[in-house]
Amino acid sequence: TRSKKEAIIAFIYPPKGCVDAVEMTLADKDRLSDGEFLNDNLINCMLKRSLEQSELNLQKVHVFSSYFFTKMIQSAGKIRGASISKQNAAVSAVRRWTKHLGPKLFDLDFLLVPINEYLHWSLAVIMYPGASPLSMTTEGERYQNNEIDLVSDDEEEHNTAEEDDDATDVSALPSKAIENTITQPTFKSPCILMLDSLRCHNVRKVSTYLRAFLKAEYKKHFGASESEGSIEERFSSDNIPIIAMDDIPKQSNGYDCGVYLLEFASRILERGLGLDPPNLGSVLPIPKLLGDGPPFSRSLFNQNYIRGKRAEFKQFFNEQSRLYKEEQSSSTKRARTSSDSDSDDVVVLSGPP
Repeated sequence: TRSKKEAIIAFIYPPKGCVDAVEMTLADKDRLSDGEFLNDNLINCMLKRSLEQSELNLQKVHVFSSYFFTKMIQSAGKIRGASISKQNAAVSAVRRWTKHLGPKLFDLDFLLVPINEYLHWSLAVIMYPGASPLSMTTEGERYQNNEIDLVSDDEEEHNTAEEDDDATDVSALPSKAIENTITQPTFKSPCILMLDSLRCHNVRKVSTYLRAFLKAEYKKHFGASESEGSIEERFSSDNIPIIAMDDIPKQSNGYDCGVYLLEFASRILERGLGLDPPNLGSVLPIPKLLGDGPPFSRSLFNQNYIRGKRAEFKQFFNEQSRLYKEEQSSSTKRARTSSDSDSDDVVVLSGPP
């Protein structure tokens, strides 16, 4: 049964004493079968695998655990009252999660944040959190160009799923291949991308909490040298807009969302992520995958490809399980050999006749 399998460790990844290593169980393997929903263990393990395989400058990238945003919304959900009180509770719950990064968090190019809510996975990407924001115009005013919408602060007060119909749409992004500019992106402006294969998560809710987190971290490290008003403006929805990517692959079922999240993350960690300046008449930058390969589009990969990824993940799981068993067996043999050696060294002294 699954409950018994949950008690059996299959392997630990990464295997070399990583402080935040993921302990995988036999029950996790069952979730790699077609029709199963991926859990936190699988998401975190496969994200670490993608990060390990990445050729990007990892000093410029951070991947959060899937529990990061879950912790935020669970803490906010315990608070009754104004939105700002919920934001404060959410931020307080994760205040130690980036302690090891300190102010360097704002030197990063992008931060990947897995989102798990209402039995659905999506991926948020915070881009260039420390860059100078584009200058925006009057708050609450909407600009449209190539189906790109700016979400205003007033609209962000609403947190119902129905409001997502008005979320930022970039379905008309350029389809040309992008030159490899991984080391030197040509344009930087802070923003949050939302990659959701069903487009059912509330982008305003996600962006509100992530901006609140960034603002709290910025105050902690730079608040003494910048005014309260300036910090509020820096982390407003105008200056760190949410861009809900619409021209991306969409799942055709209710259970593959986790695999889509992992594939979005894998493409970003493999090729890098950048921005093009806004088109004439627009205020939002245009996200792009860097390096060689196709751009963001609905044909970036298909359902059959996702089915193949499950098989690939299962093969990886089996290989890691085999290596873990071999290591455990070797450790046991070494312990026995050491014990036998200690026994041989024992001298038995006989008493007088």
